[in-house]
Amino acid sequence: MLLGQSLRAPLIFGAIAALWVASLFGLFAFTGLARWSVGLLYITYDTWLIIYVARELSRRSARARSAAQDPSPLQSIAVLISARNEAVALTATLDALLAQEELAHEIWLIDDGSTDGTRAMLRDRYAVDTILNAPARSARFPSLNVLSKPNSGKADSLNRGLALTHCELVVTLDADTLLRSDAIGAMRRIFSHEPDLVAAGGVLTPTCAATVSGRIFEWFQTFEYLRAFISRVAYSRPNALLLVSGAFACFRRDAVNRVGRFDTRSWVEDYELIHRLHRFSSERRLGWRVGVIPEAVASTDAPATLGAFLKQRRRWFAGFLQTQYRYRDMVANPAYGAVGTLMLPYKMFDTLQPLFGITAFVLLLLFILGRQPVLMPVLIVIAVKLVIDFAFLLWGVSFYNRWKRQPGTARQWLLAGAAALTEPFCFQLMRHSGAMLGWFAVLSNRVDWVPQREGRDPAPSGAGPGGVGSGHGNGSAPKRVPRNPGQKPGPGGRYTGVAIALHWLIAVFIAVNVGLALSVDFLPDSAVRPVIDLHKSMGITVLGLVVLRVLWRLSHRPPALPASYSAWERLSAHGVHYLLYALMLMLPLSGWLHDSAWRDAASHPMRLFGLFEWPRLQFIATLPATLKEEWHTRFGELHTWLGYGLYGLFALHVGGALKHQWFDREAELQRMLPSPRMDDGMPSAAPVPPRDPAT
Repeated sequence: MLLGQSLRAPLIFGAIAALWVASLFGLFAFTGLARWSVGLLYITYDTWLIIYVARELSRRSARARSAAQDPSPLQSIAVLISARNEAVALTATLDALLAQEELAHEIWLIDDGSTDGTRAMLRDRYAVDTILNAPARSARFPSLNVLSKPNSGKADSLNRGLALTHCELVVTLDADTLLRSDAIGAMRRIFSHEPDLVAAGGVLTPTCAATVSGRIFEWFQTFEYLRAFISRVAYSRPNALLLVSGAFACFRRDAVNRVGRFDTRSWVEDYELIHRLHRFSSERRLGWRVGVIPEAVASTDAPATLGAFLKQRRRWFAGFLQTQYRYRDMVANPAYGAVGTLMLPYKMFDTLQPLFGITAFVLLLLFILGRQPVLMPVLIVIAVKLVIDFAFLLWGVSFYNRWKRQPGTARQWLLAGAAALTEPFCFQLMRHSGAMLGWFAVLSNRVDWVPQREGRDPAPSGAGPGGVGSGHGNGSAPKRVPRNPGQKPGPGGRYTGVAIALHWLIAVFIAVNVGLALSVDFLPDSAVRPVIDLHKSMGITVLGLVVLRVLWRLSHRPPALPASYSAWERLSAHGVHYLLYALMLMLPLSGWLHDSAWRDAASHPMRLFGLFEWPRLQFIATLPATLKEEWHTRFGELHTWLGYGLYGLFALHVGGALKHQWFDREAELQRMLPSPRMDDGMPSAAPVPPRDPAT
């Protein structure tokens, strides 16, 4: 049973990856619209999400409206703000907090090692004389408290704040988040009315710098955040919501303490915490819920430039992958309710959705440039999808306005319609690009926190509308540094992220190509030529990837072999590696020569993946017919024998790696696998939280 649970996530991921590979095969194996099957899969998935959200929204209850008349006593509430070098933004944030219609009982500002004059600002504006590692209270505002400490990251700062407050409810706030005057009161009333609610997010709207690019990014992100809000409402209905933005969220303090507080090793501590709350509740049948509170409204800074946006989304997506991997045993597991059976399985598709989206767009461009006959059906499908997106966004704006009890404006409707029609060709591609950078960050084991406002140290804040987690707002989380950077190898070190990515990409392409070659004898005559054409295209692609891999290896010294290897093992390892490189270059080259010497080459042009013509080698193609036929045979035999050699070297390569891993107990596979931090254990809270008596 345990084995079956552990295999569910990789099987689902493998099936989705196989769909992507199969959709590429469809590019030349099928005709008509099916050639763009990768785009059809992408659109089908996105449309299914729209239908699901629309269906769930129609069932939304009116809990919030009844909370105002509920006679239950209101619970105490504290606000925690982790800030590093946020002196400019903090004044507006604190002023908004101190001007709330219902003041928080405690406001804890955890100064995470600021060096920008934050302490002077607190002293002059709020009458707080800070002392390192000691709580200090404002002489002017009794509810305002400050803890100044050395830099240790947002998660640790919030944990320190949790240890200092005794309030029943805790609001986490980014240093650049501005609350509406009734936001704290709304959070307090809903949580006091619903004892099973342990975590909930407010409604965030993005604000960007007043520049041309800032206005453009604010336009797109405004409606991205709006869609995120209504989607979260839908996911909260079956209690499957996994994302509550730490930029403005409320938690029940006792529940957070019971699960171990915020994880200091997570790249997205707020997103990870929600998973842990769901797991804890399901395993103990506590009935905890995670929701959204529409009356709690705030605005937060958002990226205003392409560079800042990509960096933000890279970190969000890397954290999403880390968390998805850590909780893989919950995927498709009915023991975890709708989170296990609904949300986490569809999140598995989200791990590769950027790849589907970018691939679909690239193929669309190739269809346009090549004036392919399939272009018109593809454009019709895209037009239908745009109509669906347009209608859904306008309906979503109407729903959003009704729930917030605010009137819509002509400008809002106009901007929403324009965003629905334009963002698939620009903003969504930027989101997918940031996500692919997240994949690279995970593979290279590098995830850092960078500023999104010019001239400041802090990392981007945000609501996590399309990805996961909020920004840290204080930029203080520790950067992950590879144990063995490219030019400084050490014993047992890992390969660089690029080397790892190229290694596995080449391995997959070769494995698929071998399968294609072996399948030819079992296919009907009508399918042989398409499979051979695909085999050629895959071979040329492998050639290009191997050249890139060789160039990368020459410019980035690989990590040294472990010191425990004997002399013959070192010699064997290096010998097999060099021979593999030689064969991986010679095999596609021999195939190219073999194809160029084909007597019917002139009448059967080679088209790379059916998109454009790939040239033959003219010094072979122009040989006399009899000589060319002879070389065609010889190159074919060479290609076959090189293939046999590759099989043998591959067996030695894999066998040696497994021998070192399983028999010698060396961490051999970890040198060429994605980030080892992906499967970090549960956090060790600092300070140690109270132990749950039930456990």
